[in-house]
Amino acid sequence: MMTSLSRFAMPAKFGLGLFAILTWSGLPCSASTPPPPVPPAFQDVYTNLNNYLVSFNTTLNSQWNGVKYPVLFTANLYDADANGGPQVVANNNCLTDVEVQLQELKAMGVQGVMVQVGFPMLYAPFFSSQSQYQQFVTFYENVAAAVRAQGLKLLVDSEALRNGTVLAGWDTGPFYASLNWAQYQQARAQTAVVVAQTMQPDYMVLLEEPDSEATNSGQSDVNTVAGATSMLSLMLSSLQQAGVSGVKLGAGVGIWLPQYEQFIQSFLSLPVDFIDMHASDINYDVLPNALTIASMAAAAGKPVTHGQAWLRKVADGELTFLSDDQILARTPYSFWAPLDAYYVQTMENLAYFTQMSFLNVYQSLYFWAYLSYGPGTAIMTPSQILNLETQYSNEEMWDASFTSPALSYYNSILPAPDTTPPSAPGDPAGSSAQPTQVYLSWNASTDNVGVAGYYVFRNGVNIGTTAQTFYWDNGLTDATTYSYFVEAFDLAGNVSTPSPTIQVTTWNNIPPSQPTNVVGTAVSCQQINLTWSASTGKVAIAGYLVFMGTSANNLTRTGATGGGTSYSIYLLTPSTTYYFGVEAIDADGNISPMSAILSVTTLALPSAPTHLVATPVSATQIALTWSAGPSGMPIVAYYIFRGTTPSNLTQVAIRNVTAFTNSFLTPGTTYYYAVKELDKGGNVSPMSVVVSATTP
Repeated sequence: MMTSLSRFAMPAKFGLGLFAILTWSGLPCSASTPPPPVPPAFQDVYTNLNNYLVSFNTTLNSQWNGVKYPVLFTANLYDADANGGPQVVANNNCLTDVEVQLQELKAMGVQGVMVQVGFPMLYAPFFSSQSQYQQFVTFYENVAAAVRAQGLKLLVDSEALRNGTVLAGWDTGPFYASLNWAQYQQARAQTAVVVAQTMQPDYMVLLEEPDSEATNSGQSDVNTVAGATSMLSLMLSSLQQAGVSGVKLGAGVGIWLPQYEQFIQSFLSLPVDFIDMHASDINYDVLPNALTIASMAAAAGKPVTHGQAWLRKVADGELTFLSDDQILARTPYSFWAPLDAYYVQTMENLAYFTQMSFLNVYQSLYFWAYLSYGPGTAIMTPSQILNLETQYSNEEMWDASFTSPALSYYNSILPAPDTTPPSAPGDPAGSSAQPTQVYLSWNASTDNVGVAGYYVFRNGVNIGTTAQTFYWDNGLTDATTYSYFVEAFDLAGNVSTPSPTIQVTTWNNIPPSQPTNVVGTAVSCQQINLTWSASTGKVAIAGYLVFMGTSANNLTRTGATGGGTSYSIYLLTPSTTYYFGVEAIDADGNISPMSAILSVTTLALPSAPTHLVATPVSATQIALTWSAGPSGMPIVAYYIFRGTTPSNLTQVAIRNVTAFTNSFLTPGTTYYYAVKELDKGGNVSPMSVVVSATTP
């Protein structure tokens, strides 16, 4: 769990440049495309980090005899990372994504995967409901089963989930704040038991980067030797009391931690099976600290491991003002690829020399894609750039495309060159449900290392690659027969013999029939309702396009339906003639001829009442009569206005007939009257002429 603020306690100040959004990845079987040059803005960072790696390799080479100890090489299963938040299980394809990633990692030759299941993941009180908790329990049970099904080792990293950073998918802050130190330790221990029982990993890191955990959780005691040791001891004893067996348990620190030796020495006093380290930050020449940790562990008879191997892109002088998010937002750029490969190779050399039990490559999403740095594009936030990287990496993974660091890792960890091709894909099948599309499927191939993907051929030409055993071929011609076969490939460039060839004919590209019986009804001064008879077609009708204009020769699209044969148009102009046409569109995008053009006139607004007459009938009464003004809609009421001057009238009554007697008037007084009418649609007419009458 890499968090720069937890390490250096420096204020954040954004100072990055512009970002581009173009993808860059390797080819399916090679990464021959060279990376772009390092931009000037990042040259100092690149040089700074490269110099540290060169220096450390010099140190290693002076002490290492070159013998390659049998290390378990692994990679992070990032599609199952609990830091992803609720969306980790939010879609029906979540486990499918995990399975594809496992397949591609196995093709790279890894022997195991690490899953980040940080606290409070699988701690029941953290979840909003029992059903949500059980959903995650089931998910991680299935993840563990999928790992076993691939024949891989399972490693679990049970640190604390991120908090307050762009990669924090959960709002863990309030939950962390609700626990005191004693409660926090108990919860961590209880969760470790649940995770171990649920997933039954081969290796489990119980505590790592105590400085990062203190920052994320707010539990400052965990960043003390005594506090971290106390919590680790409680976790170990809880696992033992729960009868958890067959799981190698370890703990460790980042090599940058000032008191790393005191922490490691204290951890070694407990019954841990291994000591873990993180060497992602190499600033200020801290890499030799990894050798010290390995020596301390070896003296105690314990092996070492490296649970999060990936280089963070920050220069020494930037640690005082860059936030964790800003540093992470640099990582996706393709010009880092050679440095990433060099760093991973350096960590492999360290693993061989120190006889590590396992080495885990942390940022495995860069095995499938990088993004191009573009100083001329708009600035993207860390959230935007990292989300884009994840999206493109998943797309490239599904297309079985690998970057140069992926191929470098593959070539270096494979025990011997792979010369065995995969078996031929079996039983291909194809169908076409759309005029321009064919769906293909086949049975999976097998390989001595792992099948990386499949080449798909149409009429003898390679049209694409996929990591899955299916493929959608688009952009075809209707009523045309195509031939297809498939070949499997591995990352060594070995290609299987072709599958049997199949023939698939696309559907006809026939548009739907013309909509008929279009009827339009003006239901108000501003609304017209249309209905028509349904069209028919070779494929399902997806909907209808409605066109409108004030001229039959100038119609523009005004709306669409989802398949219904009616449509209402609002906010029209009263007393105006409109012209309408309707087209049908099928599920493949084919559009019918337009229907016959129809004209409809909206209803008129009410006009002012006429023939208003005011007649005194007594010293206190005046009788009014009038005639309704013309109106497109039925008149439902009349508003009567009165005043003692013609310019200052106020409403005194509402009637639904054309007569009104005004009572309780003052004798010998002149009164002025006017009337408005209200139609059924809520429209009010102009005021009638003002008339007057004087009581006797």
